[in-house]
Amino acid sequence: MTAFIVRTCARIVFLITAALLISLAVKNRQNVSFYYNPLRVTEDGPAIDVPLFILLVATLLAGILLGVIISSANRLVHRWRHPTADRPGRHAGLPDTSLTPGAVNPDFTDLSSDLPDTHSVLEKGR
Repeated sequence: MTAFIVRTCARIVFLITAALLISLAVKNRQNVSFYYNPLRVTEDGPAIDVPLFILLVATLLAGILLGVIISSANRLVHRWRHPTADRPGRHAGLPDTSLTPGAVNPDFTDLSSDLPDTHSVLEKGR
């Protein structure tokens, strides 16, 4: 059921995004000159003529790509500076034993046996 809801929401988001991009493309079909010489803004330099919607979509995708690159670089720097900080249960040089307490301490005993038997308590109360 959860997978169905996720797929349905993803399809709705896709359809809305597609509708917005199509309307953007239809309304902004005129060609614009894109000058790609940032040092000389007053002079005519090398330029390409592209439709405005392609320029807008390319700028949006470039921003998303730049954000992903910066986020990944930040994560890598954090992992490099703090090798075990973002991974709980892991210690430098030791295997992950967070799910197997007997591996750390072979004399480990299950403390749940010291608890009262709740099943018999519930049966007596009826």
